[in-house]
Amino acid sequence: MAYKKFYGQWTGVWRANGSYYGGGNILVGGGDGFDSLIGFNSVAIKEAIDSSKVEPVIRLHFYVRNPGTFDFGMHKSTSNRAADGIPFYVWTGRSVNPSTGWASYDITKFNRSISGSDNTFAGALNNGYHGPVLYGGTGGAYGEADGSGGSNQIYIAIEGTWNESPSKPNVTYPTGSETLNGNITMRATGASDPEGDSLTYQFALYDGSWNYFQRQSSLSRAVNLDDYNETSVAKIACRAYDGQSYGGWDYSSVFTIKRNTKPLTPTPLEPVGGVKVDRSKSKFFNWRNNDDSEQSLWYIRWRLKGADEWNYLSEETTETRTYILGSTFPAGEIEWQVRMFDQAGLRSEYSPSAIFYATDQTDAPEILEPTNTDIISDPVATIRWSSVNQNEYQVEVLEGSDVYWSVARVSGNKGVTIGEPLENDASYTIRVRVRSKGGFWSEWASISVATSFTPPAQPELEIEEKRGQAAIYVYIDNPAPTTDQPAVIGNDLYRRRKGEAWIRVAEGVPPNTGFMDYTPAGNTVYEYYAETKGANAAVIQSVPVIGSVEINDIILSIATIATESIHLSKILSKGFKMDFNANTMNFSGRTYPVTEFGETIEEESATEYRLTHQEYEYLIRILKQRETLLFRDKRGRKKFVTAPSVSVVDEHINHYKITLPLNDVDYKEEV
Repeated sequence: MAYKKFYGQWTGVWRANGSYYGGGNILVGGGDGFDSLIGFNSVAIKEAIDSSKVEPVIRLHFYVRNPGTFDFGMHKSTSNRAADGIPFYVWTGRSVNPSTGWASYDITKFNRSISGSDNTFAGALNNGYHGPVLYGGTGGAYGEADGSGGSNQIYIAIEGTWNESPSKPNVTYPTGSETLNGNITMRATGASDPEGDSLTYQFALYDGSWNYFQRQSSLSRAVNLDDYNETSVAKIACRAYDGQSYGGWDYSSVFTIKRNTKPLTPTPLEPVGGVKVDRSKSKFFNWRNNDDSEQSLWYIRWRLKGADEWNYLSEETTETRTYILGSTFPAGEIEWQVRMFDQAGLRSEYSPSAIFYATDQTDAPEILEPTNTDIISDPVATIRWSSVNQNEYQVEVLEGSDVYWSVARVSGNKGVTIGEPLENDASYTIRVRVRSKGGFWSEWASISVATSFTPPAQPELEIEEKRGQAAIYVYIDNPAPTTDQPAVIGNDLYRRRKGEAWIRVAEGVPPNTGFMDYTPAGNTVYEYYAETKGANAAVIQSVPVIGSVEINDIILSIATIATESIHLSKILSKGFKMDFNANTMNFSGRTYPVTEFGETIEEESATEYRLTHQEYEYLIRILKQRETLLFRDKRGRKKFVTAPSVSVVDEHINHYKITLPLNDVDYKEEV
């Protein structure tokens, strides 16, 4: 005999007045008159009862925590309703008084028939009842037991005898690894059944999905594989049936289903469309397999277009590409075709012809001028080379890894002048390549060169103070060039205070001319030097000279037009204010505040002047241009300012009192 256990799945407890108490443990009787419904998998229990080969014995087991009177009934609930209103149940005529601990009662038969059923537990299940009820009347002996949960949960045990499944049969054909098509017979050897029941067999065929056949007594079955999908992972399966249950499946090893049809024609992918191929280099040939079957072998045939005979290549592989070595093809228009064999050995037709042109790489040129490691003494240089069958050329001048200048032309010319003047004291790589008509670019021919240009004659400077104009005049004397020296094309003039950085104050000053510097601070010593540029782009610097100018007034001029200036000599008062952009903050726990400073400093000056009518009009004309102004005075102060406003008071005839606030601003002075 064997046993099958079925554990409680839920517990619902109600009071006698119909109110729902909750789940958890089983409660019966007491002052509340507890009723407890226990839910089981009644379908599984019924199947176990019905499938037992002998009349089963059904026992209810529960663990008692508090002894009491347990009335036994049956209910029709499939789940715990967990709401007020006691679900329907009936008494079976059984009442028990278990002791503490495990209690076990035979519930195969009841003491009375319940509505619509006989007096058996199985009959109750057949008539819509699903599980037991344990309860007690109001005021009856209170009892408590473990419900549907925990290590001592309530369960129903069924003692009976059940069918044992048959063993697996043994698939004997196909054996695996075959390639099959058309009609075959699936075969297996018989299985055994523990009870000696007669067996039938079910076959199945896998062709990407399983196909099941009806049960039969025979251990063989004919099937036409042409009705199923082609696949290389087909399988046969077989299992036995004893009238009640199936045994396990037995599977064959994988085999191939291949219908007797040739594969589809492949499609050439590369090289196609008349592309040019360097015949001296190895080349990948690619094609697409258009068939469902995997390729096992390929053939390529090729010929010079118009030739009678084909040349053949082949390889056993699933790869749909091959690497054909350089120099395989002659120069000219080549046509090629491909065919494939599938895993069953069937071959496709050859593909339509694909076309490409096998050509040669053009020979590299030889650079004739300049030569490798040459020192070029002129910024304008010409490159010459020698080449064979040239139809196009490309020239690049590299400075390091960067392209300094380049040109590409369809031309047979074998020389070109570099279109960008070379820089002095620089290193360059010059490279040239050519291409013949219909051919491929040659390799680069390269040389390395450097530049060193002869500088012009060194200039000399003469300084003259122009006090009336508050300026310094610098004359640049450019000596006549010697035979080897280039002509002078211009001079740049630089200035600085002692210890400060040089700034350029004039650019492109013509040879042997001067420059009036209207922007130096008053009563301050400056250094000047000139940088002279020759026609060959070489430069040379003069020896620095010093100069200064005395200023007695305040001078305001437009920063970009220093000659637009006014001298203010009648100064009534001067003052200035400086704002350090400070922010003072107070913090809890600190006696004194904390100050943070911003990045900017704001300076503002306010000066009162007395002007004549002519001076007034000129000043207003300057201010109305709303430009940055240059401020200079006799204290050596020099700064760039803006005038946000001006205040004017009329005085005696033809005189004005002017108040002019000025704000310091940033300004780039270098030209």
